[in-house]
Amino acid sequence: MTRTGASDDESLSQALYDALRLGMSNFLVVYNTRAGIAVLLRIFQLLQRHEWKAAMDVRQVLDEKQLHFRVDAVRLGLFVGSFTGGYRGFKALLPMILRRVLPKKQLEDGQKVKDIAVLGSGAIAAIALAFVDTKRRRSMALYALTRALQCGYNTAKRQQRWHFWGSKWQYGDVLLFALSSAQVMYAYVMRPQTLPSEYRRFIQRTGPVEKEALELVQQVNRGVPISTTTLQKLLNRKPDISRNFSLPMKIIPCRLVHANADSCVVGMVLTFKRAFQKTFPLYLSLFIVPGVVIHFKRFLRAPCRILARSTFNATRSNCFLASFVSVYLSLICLHRRVVSKDHRFIYYMAGLGASTTILLEPKSRRSELALYVLPRALDSLAMILHDRGICSGFIYGEVALFSVSMSVMMYCYEHDRESMSPLLYSTMKRFLQTSTNKKHLYIASLENKERRRSQSIAQTLTASGSA
Repeated sequence: MTRTGASDDESLSQALYDALRLGMSNFLVVYNTRAGIAVLLRIFQLLQRHEWKAAMDVRQVLDEKQLHFRVDAVRLGLFVGSFTGGYRGFKALLPMILRRVLPKKQLEDGQKVKDIAVLGSGAIAAIALAFVDTKRRRSMALYALTRALQCGYNTAKRQQRWHFWGSKWQYGDVLLFALSSAQVMYAYVMRPQTLPSEYRRFIQRTGPVEKEALELVQQVNRGVPISTTTLQKLLNRKPDISRNFSLPMKIIPCRLVHANADSCVVGMVLTFKRAFQKTFPLYLSLFIVPGVVIHFKRFLRAPCRILARSTFNATRSNCFLASFVSVYLSLICLHRRVVSKDHRFIYYMAGLGASTTILLEPKSRRSELALYVLPRALDSLAMILHDRGICSGFIYGEVALFSVSMSVMMYCYEHDRESMSPLLYSTMKRFLQTSTNKKHLYIASLENKERRRSQSIAQTLTASGSA
């Protein structure tokens, strides 16, 4: 064996070892983050119910009934660990395989081999989506697709090839969020089965609208006779509401839709209060736990500042969500004050109007929220079109879509980082950097510092000599 071949084998072994360590490390980070969010959320819920002793009792916090998150945490950890470790491993392995498979003429262009290796590694590593629950795969694939399209669009726009009209508009992210949220809220009211079950339950917990009220709204808009059994269940849950309405109904009264109050104004205040109280523990956990687990060294340097900033950001985001719910139901009530017949399109328009509350969020988070809601909207729209026979899917289509999307994203991560959003790039960098990469970066930073120090000394000596 030649010296070059031995060094190649040694570097490959080191790369595969780094990939294995990276995958295991990311598994632990993701598992601890998901578990930490669940545990902290459980503690906040106990504190909200004023169960002070239970919140301090480890046995009650980690009771077997409260550990249902373990399967989800393991699945998510395996997915992230397998993808990141697999990508690094295949990125090191594929060039050697390509050199044995491709003709010598194509091997002359070394950059082309690296590009093919990056694209192939991203596509193959994306098979890790198999670790994710089947109910979530389509949403994750669509989310990856939106990110890949974002990267491609930013590249085309930067190279002045083409761009959408109004893409330079300051509130383009608000418009995207509004269109996506309108579709999601329409689906929640009229076609709830087209939304992911967990996402649908989250909206149900956040808002004050009872399940029976949604069923009545659907029956009215579809021209189906109202179920008296469903109506009676709803009235039993709202004993303080006046019952001076007649059947059949052309529109469900707003007092049956919003919180347990006859007054719409009081109902909106109660809606905001309930939504804020319901989601504040979740937002606080989502902002605190990742900052502690993922950036632990930074947290140790300034724990009070990071906790204070996380609490402030969680409060602001929670105000946005509570305001969204309140404004949405306010527009529904306003519609019922003006007209006497319901129409399904109003639930889409109310989503557009309520989306203006995203202006409460900082500019940096608006596009992230829009890209978070967009896959749910696309998923819901695709299912509605599928039910009507307009479009159809194919088996394992979400895995294929995810593979193509991640292939594009990994290429942009390696060769066109300007096309990625700062949050996406920093997140991928955090999970894809191996210990060897960090070592090389650290050595490079030391060399830059030494170079700047030498230049400053030389300039000082030159200045003193000329003096």
